[in-house]
Amino acid sequence: MSRFEVENNDVKGIEGLSVLKLKPVIQEEITGCGIAAVANILGKTYPQMQATANTMGIYADDKSL
Repeated sequence: MSRFEVENNDVKGIEGLSVLKLKPVIQEEITGCGIAAVANILGKTYPQMQATANTMGIYADDKSL
């Protein structure tokens, strides 16, 4: 069984590999899984990432995606 240590909000395993500590992001639209996933990885909220996506012309309700 592995032992983990928390240092500066990073979780470090025995081997010294850093593991990103992710916080849950709730998907706010039926087809917003991509927005939620990217928000999770970047440490942003769903509304923050949704606004960024929308400025790039990406909308979760776009049926062509």
